[in-house]
Parts: sequence; C-alpha cells; structure tokens
Amino acid sequence: MKITNAWICTIQNKTIKPVYGDMIVEDGIIKEILPRKFNGKKRRTVKKLSIDAGGRVITIPVINFHEHIYSRLAKGAPVKGQMNNFQNILKNLWWKLDKNLNMEMIEASAKMAAIESIKSGATYIFDHHSSPNHATGSLKQIAKVLKKNKLRGVLAFETTDRNGKKLSLKGLEENKNFFLNYTGKDLKSMFGLHASFTLNNTTLQDVSGFVNEYELGIHIHLCEDKTDRTISKKQTGKLPLQRLKDFNLLNEISILSHAIHLTKSEFKIIEKYNSAIAINIDSNMNNSVGITKIEKMPESITLLAGTDGMHANPQRTFKNIFLLLRNNGLDFGNAFK
Repeated sequence: MKITNAWICTIQNKTIKPVYGDMIVEDGIIKEILPRKFNGKKRRTVKKLSIDAGGRVITIPVINFHEHIYSRLAKGAPVKGQMNNFQNILKNLWWKLDKNLNMEMIEASAKMAAIESIKSGATYIFDHHSSPNHATGSLKQIAKVLKKNKLRGVLAFETTDRNGKKLSLKGLEENKNFFLNYTGKDLKSMFGLHASFTLNNTTLQDVSGFVNEYELGIHIHLCEDKTDRTISKKQTGKLPLQRLKDFNLLNEISILSHAIHLTKSEFKIIEKYNSAIAINIDSNMNNSVGITKIEKMPESITLLAGTDGMHANPQRTFKNIFLLLRNNGLDFGNAFK
C-alpha cells in the first residue's frame, strides 16, 4: 500500500524531521519513504491500493499507558449517592459500574474505546480492566476487539480483595490465564492490581510468586488518593509502596499509575527499582485527588502519559502536563523535556 502527499514526520534524537512525499507500507511495516518536492500544490492520487493523505501529517503513533476501557459506557450515567470525595466516587460510581458489567457490555466498551483511540492516533493501549462478576474471559474479549481494529495492547485485570475471596481468585486467574494462553506479538500482558488499600497480604504473595516466576511487571494504582496511604497503614501497618517493595513487586517493567501522594524518599525507591510512573492529570483534576509532584521526582524516573479512562487522547495528557509545569514556574525548555 502507498500513502501519498503526506508530511512524514519522523523523530530523531528528540527532534522532528518532516519530509514531504510518499510512504510504502507492506504487512504493516514502513518499507520506504519517497521524498518529493513540495510546491504548495496537492497531487491527485487515485491509484488502486493507494491513500491520498492530502497534505496531512503522518507521525509515530501514540501510546496510552493507563486506560480503563470498561469505563466507556459511563458517559452520562446517572449517579446516586455522594461524590464529595474519592472514596465516594469509587463506591457510588466505578465499583457499582464494574460489578454490573457483562461480556456484551465489555465488548461494547472495547469497541467504543477502539474508535476513540484510533481517532486520537493512539494505537497501543495499556488497559487496566475491571469486571469482577465477569472476570473469566474478559481480557480475551477486549483483545479480540483490539485485534479486529488492528490495535496493539498490554492488558491487565484489576485484581482486588474488595469483593471477597471468590471474586479475588477470579481476578488472579484471569491475569494468569491471559498471560499464559492469549498473549503474542501484538498483545502482551501485565499483572493487574487495583490499589494497596483493597489488597491483602495473601493476594500480594500469590501475585509475587507468579510475576517473579515469569518475569512480569505489575500495573497498579499507587497513592492516587491520600486514603490509599491511610487505609493501607491502618489495615497492614505499612504504606503502599513499602508493601510492593516487601513483596518483591517493583521492577523495571512495572507501571505505577498516578503516584500522587508520595514522598521524596519513596520516589527514590521507585528510581532504584526503575519502575515507571503513569501520569493521568485530567482524571486527577476531575477527581480532586491532587497532582503528581513531577518536580520532586528524580529525573531518571520514566514518566508515561495515561488517560485513566476519562478520554482516549494521551496527547491531551501531554499538553496538560506541559501547562501544569508552566503553571508551576518551569520555563518553556524544561517544561518540554
């Protein structure tokens, strides 16, 4: 297939290198870029197996490092109960929604998320799924939709103990089963965990054994709200990050999402284990939980952009991170880093 009349923007050494011309694509791989002289006039291309870009930009696809596909059907849903703090938002919206999801709803959510992602230029999705009463086969269902829409992804089921032991085990098994039986070149797996305050020691021990045996990373909400710290400390005697460290769950292929209410010393621990932090600024502001303290982090920590299910456009997240840094007093150069 040939894509013609495009501004092809490659990125080299953090610099954009735009080239006007045509692109040859075979089996989903860019085989050749054919530069042409741009004279301000569009060439008309009507050849078979050819797409006329009409002067549009082609660049690298965007990755969404923290998505909640299951939330897609929540738009406009009536909410009963208080929404005055994060715990009430969870209890009165998200934990009600996820328990009522069935396979048909999961498929519909995935289809909507696929459309929104493609429109936003996001072709690789790290999804953090939750459907406690229909856990078995849920990741396979999402994978089927992504594959049909030629999207790639890394899927994880949100393991939690908040719904009792039976459903907790279902979540554990869904993570294990998907990794062992349904991953491949375009669909990978991480071990999904909700958050420290809804996970007991037995579950974390089980997860630790599996991820260390198969060299997997975890995908977890870490200190999104202050209550993750207070409830974890009250229930287990330890703070969330310390629990992950003690159970040997921190490594260089793990994603710690949000990471808002952490200290400088805790950021140092994350730096030591080389885990990445996914920032979801739009969701954080919407939930009024605070903002990730980027200025307190060691520069070596890998920062990723996520949407937390609020939308499908990581580029919007990048823009808002930039605006946050400018608001915090950073100059344009440092804010763009």
